[in-house]
Amino acid sequence: GEFSLAVVDKAVLALADPNSLPITQAFYGNQPLGVRTGLGLAAYLRRGIDSASGLGGGGGGALEQTTAIRENFPDTAYWQADIRTDANGEALVTFETPDNLTTWVLDLRGVTRDTLVGAAQTELVVNKPLLLRPVTPRFVTLGDHLPLAAIVHNNTTERLEVTVQLQAPAFQLDDPAQRVQVVTLEPGTRTRVDWWGVVTEADTLEVLFSAQAGRLSDATRPANGALPIVRYSAPQTFATGGVLDSEGATLETISLSPRLSPLGGSVQVELAPSLAAAMLPTLDALEHQPYECTEQTVARFLPNLAAYRALSEFGLSSPDVEDRLQRTLDAGIHKLQATQHEDGGWGWWGDSVNSNPYITTYVLFALLQAREAGVQYPQASIEQAAAYLGATMLPLNEDSAPHLLEREAFALFVLQQAGKEYPLIREMLYKVRARLSPAAQAFLALSYPPDSEQSALLLSDLQRNAVRSATGAHWEAGEVPRRILGSDVHSTAVVVYALAQREP
Repeated sequence: GEFSLAVVDKAVLALADPNSLPITQAFYGNQPLGVRTGLGLAAYLRRGIDSASGLGGGGGGALEQTTAIRENFPDTAYWQADIRTDANGEALVTFETPDNLTTWVLDLRGVTRDTLVGAAQTELVVNKPLLLRPVTPRFVTLGDHLPLAAIVHNNTTERLEVTVQLQAPAFQLDDPAQRVQVVTLEPGTRTRVDWWGVVTEADTLEVLFSAQAGRLSDATRPANGALPIVRYSAPQTFATGGVLDSEGATLETISLSPRLSPLGGSVQVELAPSLAAAMLPTLDALEHQPYECTEQTVARFLPNLAAYRALSEFGLSSPDVEDRLQRTLDAGIHKLQATQHEDGGWGWWGDSVNSNPYITTYVLFALLQAREAGVQYPQASIEQAAAYLGATMLPLNEDSAPHLLEREAFALFVLQQAGKEYPLIREMLYKVRARLSPAAQAFLALSYPPDSEQSALLLSDLQRNAVRSATGAHWEAGEVPRRILGSDVHSTAVVVYALAQREP
């Protein structure tokens, strides 16, 4: 016959009901009428399986121990689904039990050639005469003052004098002399041993408990391995800029909180000869994104295009930027051509059925920027996109939804770049400008002629409403409407773009 054997920790089985029917009921119980379909084995193997490799691991070269260390604690010790018996109905199975000191349940199920079925269970207890059971938290915080503990079991019939030791490199004991402790245990008893101390600087807290009583010994780590060390932190960024046009030195002062703990953070200093140079390392992150949506397709080549144009205007060159632009631009333009809908628009995804006005505005802006840089794109496709976008421009009023105001301010600017004017919508947006985000106000200012009163007033309001600090200024997006991309960084970038265009 053919049999399956599962060896599972009894504690796990006690937590939930069995996940399968008894074999007799599964084979010979009442079966419902119906048709079942299933996946092939190859497709089934694509399912995500968490093997939890290294569960219960930890330790390292700093922790030396001669006793075998128990650190592998899986819930399932053995599983085999195709054990075949010989002509005598016998089969031999061998496996090594893990480091768990527990009761294992052996669940055997089988079927014969003539479809007789059966099942049986038995238990296997794995124990040691002297054993340790760690008592530790799941994680610790840097600077924590806490006890690490272990419960020592004497499973013999004799009185034991046990030497218990803790090894934890990132744990400073209150009393270093207590690293090794001696306890006396009567037969069949147990006791708890504590080590009080403070968690010091490290990524993880590796812990190893060991016990020795004559020829008996045990050594173990916590079941989940090394304990993660977390930190209380409030990230802050200080930025400054200036010009050093001659040989010499400059002093920049950063004011840190008097309550700052030197163990709770780090200081990273970055120097760049220009804003463009500071921007170049970030382009790598934009090239490798996890999704293939339309927005990320544009985001791969548009920043590279802007960086390339900025360097070219100053007579500079960067082979890395040029190579990256060539890769991302060719692929991006090809994909945009392939995914443009018949109505002229684009959806959020390449296979989206419906076009979306907001993402179409973003794509059209990128294509117009590419055309200015000399990139070839069918003019008919650009005109078709502008026509679709113009058809989606809705009449606005003072009660229009925030996402419509934001979307149409962006679209108004992009369509104006494409040579399309919508003065009525522009005037209504100007009338409700107090409801617009800083980015939308900047787009609206750029849609007016440079010498217009409206543009000057909008730019003046933006400069007045900037959030200033000792290190610079920024513009906050506030509550970003649903279906609109936005953030404080985005708002700041758009406002700076508008000011650079109109008030350099």
